This record gives sequence, C-alpha cells and structure tokens, in this order.
Amino acid sequence: MIKLFGLSKTEINGMLILLPLTFLLLLSPSIYREYFGINYNTYETDKRLLDSLTQAINLAVAREESLDLRPSPEYFHFDPNTVSVDELVSMGLDQRLSNRIINYRKAGGSFRIKSDLKRIYGFPDSIYQNLDTYIDLPEEIIRPSFRKKYVKADISKAESSPIEIEEVEPFVLVDIASADTAELKKIRGIGPTYAKRIVGYRSLLGGYSSVNQLKEVYGFSDSLYLALKPHFTLSDSVQVQQISINIASFKQLNKHPYISFEQTKDILNTKSKNGKFRKTEDLFKLNTFDSAQVYRLAPYLKYK
Repeated sequence: MIKLFGLSKTEINGMLILLPLTFLLLLSPSIYREYFGINYNTYETDKRLLDSLTQAINLAVAREESLDLRPSPEYFHFDPNTVSVDELVSMGLDQRLSNRIINYRKAGGSFRIKSDLKRIYGFPDSIYQNLDTYIDLPEEIIRPSFRKKYVKADISKAESSPIEIEEVEPFVLVDIASADTAELKKIRGIGPTYAKRIVGYRSLLGGYSSVNQLKEVYGFSDSLYLALKPHFTLSDSVQVQQISINIASFKQLNKHPYISFEQTKDILNTKSKNGKFRKTEDLFKLNTFDSAQVYRLAPYLKYK
C-alpha cells in the first residue's frame, strides 16, 4: 500500500495529522458563531425605531423650511456711535457683525458720516442700503469757515449811523494727521505742552487713524477732548505707518503703544509655531488680545 502510492511512512503520518486540521479549519467559522457569535434578534425593533426617527427629522426639516423663524427687521433712526447690540440685531444685523461695531467703538473708533459704517469688516452692502435712510449722520463732513460777531447799533444815534460788525478770528480746524505744534497752538486751549504731546503720540503710533485717539494723549481729559473736538479733523486719505507683523523684530513690535511686552512675545511665539499671520482675524487666536485691542491695532499692521 505504501509503495503503491509512493509515500513514505513519515509522509503518511503527516497527512493523517494534516487532514483533521483541514476539516477543523473549515468548520471553525460555524463553531465560532455557535459558541461566541452575537445572536442579533432585534432587527425588526431597531428598524422600526430608525424609521420613526427618520420620519421625525424629515418633518422637522420640512417645518423649518416652510416657516421663516427669523423675525422681520425693525428699522428706526439710530446713531452708530451710541446704538446697542440688541438694537443692531433687531434691524437685521447678525450678532457677530453687531459685536464688531461695538468693539470698534470701544477701541476708540467713531462714525462721522454714514459711509463710515462700510469700513467695518464684513459689512454687507445690502444691509447698508437698507439702513442708509435711518442713520443719523451726515452724508459728508461740513467744514465750518469762520464766525462773525454782530454788535447791535445804538438806536439813539441817527439812522444813518452804520451798524458796527466786528469780525472775530476764523474758526480753527486742524487736521491731526499732519498738523505741527504751531498749527495746534492756534486752537484756544492747546498750549505748547499739549501740542508737543499730540505730535509726539502721533509719531509713536505711526499716525492717527481716528480723532478719538486724542483721548489717549497723556493729560488729555474727557472734558477737554469734548470741548476741543469740533476743532479736530482727520483726512479721509490718511495713511498710517504699518508694521510688517511677519518680519518685525521684538523691539519694533514692542515699541508700538498698542502692543505690550506680553503681547509681543505672544505674537512671535504664535508665528514660530503656526507660521505667518495672514489677516487681522488671525490675531483673535492670541490669548493676550481681546477683540477691542485687535480692532484698535488693525490699522497699524500689514501681513505681506
């Protein structure tokens, strides 16, 4: 028998071991399912539950699509310099844009004419068109020229006596973007000290981006600012000196009045870890800046 098949005794012994193992492997899936498999017998119940959930979701989506859940905007006259977040939202602005306007004001910004609103980042033209007639601001700045003081004539004199008219000094209007100390001292209430401080702070900033920044000048009280504000203006074409945030050194960044020592370190560390800053919104990721500080600093940074 052994010779007939040409197999040695060792080979036959190997086959006797291999054949049972082969059958065992073939039967192992069935054995595993029998003793270790999970008997899933709740298919119908789960299917009904999933069907009911799907139906509920579809009904909710259909109901939301058929109903406009957002209230219609309520328009009213407002001053962007004093309006609240809730009032802005009621006129159709979203929460984020409304907060952006308030933060711009907190950072020292102000709105002088209607179109200043469009300077807010992400302000849609469509919303501005809807609000245009309700904004309590002029279309453009009216520049006053001078004032005259009229003196009443003495009625006891003959009718031919001329009425005396005394012309007072012209109304002084100074552009803080370019005025020197001599021009600033023409304003009643601005002496040599304040004039030097205003020019010096402008140099530290790299130029004024808002008239409201005069309140940051050392010793410039709120009452003084309010009294003298009509005499200050800022050219619409003003160009401030900008810092290249991605290549500036520690000294250059920390020199700016709006960037503290800790914020300078935060900027450089973040740039080292995450790469270059691409836009103003990247500064919101820094822990040492709040939104008001970001908007105040934004005009003085460039990202090239």
